[in-house]
Amino acid sequence: MDGEPNRARRPARVDVRNEAVLILSDGSEVPVIVTDLSQGGFRLYSDELLEAGEQVTLRADRHGDVAAEIRWVDGSAAGGVFLTPAPKLG
Repeated sequence: MDGEPNRARRPARVDVRNEAVLILSDGSEVPVIVTDLSQGGFRLYSDELLEAGEQVTLRADRHGDVAAEIRWVDGSAAGGVFLTPAPKLG
């Protein structure tokens, strides 16, 4: 145990550096770099300001299109959760 019994375990994350496209709710496409993936979500970097709570589609050559929601934004970094089954990792 890690000494924090009430802390939920996070899904395993895989470090990546994959170019992808984020399709925003208005249909515009934003190039992004995905830096990590898990079965539950992702972290990415974008030159465009993203908005927490926005429903998006993450499009990556290797994994196709996956519905997602941006959960947090910190400058050019953002994180989101998958709304449909996550792509297979690895």
